[in-house]
Amino acid sequence: MIALLLCGIIAGACAAPQFNDFQGVEGTEYKVTVPLYDFKPKDVVVKAREGLVKIQVTDKNQNTISTIKTLPDTVNLHGSNWIIEHGVLKITFPLKDGVKDDRGGSRHGTTA
Repeated sequence: MIALLLCGIIAGACAAPQFNDFQGVEGTEYKVTVPLYDFKPKDVVVKAREGLVKIQVTDKNQNTISTIKTLPDTVNLHGSNWIIEHGVLKITFPLKDGVKDDRGGSRHGTTA
C-alpha cells in the first residue's frame, strides 16, 4: 500500500518511478534494493535501527517522500552500507553470526 502511494507521489517527480523492490538474504548479507531512477545520492537518506530501515528521497521540487521497511532480527546493523548504482538504491546489512543463508550455509566469525 505504501509502495503504491509512493509510486503515485513520485510519478510527478521523476521520469521512471518504481518502488518494485527486493528484500532478502544473499550469501552472508541481507539486501534491500529499491529502484530510484533520476535520484542522486545527495537526494537520498537511509537510516536503520533495530528492525527497521527508513528510506527518504527528496525530488527536484524539494518534496520529501519516505518509506519504512522491516528488517529481520538476523540483521546486524553494524557494517551496513548503501549505494545508488544505475538508478537502483542498494542497501546491504551483514547477518549476525551463525545465521543461515539461502543456500543452507551459515555466517561465522567476527563483525567489523
